[in-house]
Amino acid sequence: MNLMDVIAKAKAEKATSLDLSQQELRIVPPEVFEIDSLEELNLDRNKLVELPDELGQLKNLKSLSVSENDLMELPDSIGNLTKLEHLCPASKKSSIRKPIQNCFSAA
Repeated sequence: MNLMDVIAKAKAEKATSLDLSQQELRIVPPEVFEIDSLEELNLDRNKLVELPDELGQLKNLKSLSVSENDLMELPDSIGNLTKLEHLCPASKKSSIRKPIQNCFSAA
């Protein structure tokens, strides 16, 4: 099953979890942000340099992991994710403008 099939299946099944780790992604496919039911999104170990503002559309997201990417910063729209309890944005770059090196879990 290819990546777009996985995303389409997750959308059709109203999945609460989606693992797109280790897919060599440079961008997050826009179709991901149409899966309103998502509570967990794993984008670890890709080649992402930025996350789009559309991330803020995932209102049910509780866990976001984007470790081992090339992210320089997180989008402002992450503030719209009011249910977010776990954030793991560690970057493999050492010279980043906004330090986002550690995982965060809400107490």
